[in-house]
Amino acid sequence: MGALISFIFFKHSGPTTNKYYKTIFGIDSGIVIRNILAFVIIGGFTGLLGLSSLNRDVEYIVERPSNFGVELLLFSTLPALIVFAMTVLRGHKISTNTWLEFLVLAVKFGLMHVLLQISGFYRYVYPPLDTLSVLKH
Repeated sequence: MGALISFIFFKHSGPTTNKYYKTIFGIDSGIVIRNILAFVIIGGFTGLLGLSSLNRDVEYIVERPSNFGVELLLFSTLPALIVFAMTVLRGHKISTNTWLEFLVLAVKFGLMHVLLQISGFYRYVYPPLDTLSVLKH
C-alpha cells in the first residue's frame, strides 16, 4: 500500500521547493499519510474491540492477574521507550513533549495488549498447555 502511494506521488506530484514535501491533485502528502495511519489505527482498534466484545476471553487475566500485570507493564513501556532514544540520538533534549509521546505510546500499546488478550488472539497463539497435550495424541 505504501509503495503504491509513493509511486502515485512520484508520478503525479507537482514541483516543490522541498524534496520531502509532495502534493498530488492539490493534496499534501503529509495529510494523506496521516489519514491512512489514522484509518489503520482506528480500524485495527475497532476490529479488536469487536472481537473482544464477542470472545471476552478474560480467563488468563482472572487466573493469573500478576502475570498479566507484568506482561502489560512490559508490553506497554518497552516499545514506548524508543521515543527517548530517538529524541537523544537526533540531538534533541528530552522535554515535556517527549514524555507526552511516551505516555501516548505506552497507553496505546497497553490497550492493544488488553484487547489482544480479551479478543482471544493470545489463546490462539499460546494455547493452554493441557490443550497442547491433547492435540499431540
